[in-house]
Amino acid sequence: MDKQKSFLSINEIFNYLKCTPGARCVSEGEEFLNAGHIILCGIKSIIESKICLYALCLQTSALTSHPHEINGSIEMEKLKNDINYKIKLVEFLCSCKAGASGRCKHVSAILIQCTRENILEFEKISSTDIKCVWSTRKETSVHNYKPRPLIDTNCIKAHDLNMPSTVSEIDILKILIQTNPNSALAKHSIGRIMLVDGLNINDDNDDVKLEKYIANCTDWKKKVTNYFNSKKISNDYTCHGEYEEGNAHNACISKTGAIVEETGIIVSNSNPWLSYSPDGIIMDNHVPKKLLEIKCPYLGK
Repeated sequence: MDKQKSFLSINEIFNYLKCTPGARCVSEGEEFLNAGHIILCGIKSIIESKICLYALCLQTSALTSHPHEINGSIEMEKLKNDINYKIKLVEFLCSCKAGASGRCKHVSAILIQCTRENILEFEKISSTDIKCVWSTRKETSVHNYKPRPLIDTNCIKAHDLNMPSTVSEIDILKILIQTNPNSALAKHSIGRIMLVDGLNINDDNDDVKLEKYIANCTDWKKKVTNYFNSKKISNDYTCHGEYEEGNAHNACISKTGAIVEETGIIVSNSNPWLSYSPDGIIMDNHVPKKLLEIKCPYLGK
């Protein structure tokens, strides 16, 4: 006896999503499905001709966080041959920011999956399964997205550089700077006066050498962590400055009549390693003339 089959039609998807085949939600939904980001799609309940579906999709921006939840319902109409069913989409909702419309890429991915698989053969999901599924499937779901060395990827090929084992970090740095004089590393080395023997960067300061810079730092992991995750300094003086800076800015404009343009960080064209974040730029006929730097002394409050 033939199995009962129930596949969602493409036309029904387009009618429900109110879009065309080239719509963004359709293309992104298909890519999402093909990438294997749907970790669960099953039947939560069947009440007469109504089927309630439940699905979990990985958050692409936070893979280890709790996945997006999709809840949807469909109506099934038996066809004349008594084997296959016609499906009508009723409502779908997703927990993502765009999911309230029921037409996000996650919902689209689930609907496309319903065109590829027999809905009646979807796994049955209980209330207990819903609570436990993420804890049981998390490890396998995010396994392919764990950080790994570039050398392990298909786009990188290992090359034997035939370099002797006695080559030091300083020698390697010399080679990098000499072969890439316009790189950020080379310009940064010059700007910071990080001297390397033989490069003739600044012969007048031979006592300041890169060897000393490296030797003085014994814990590079801690140095990098402190650099990129520095703690914000907050005390009476900094709080006073932050509170009064806006008032000082307005007072400057009011008293001088200057036209001040606010901007972000400014990088020097001639010295790309050097940057500055002014509190404003004083303009004269649309031409930058002066930099504005505001200080609010605590003792002068």
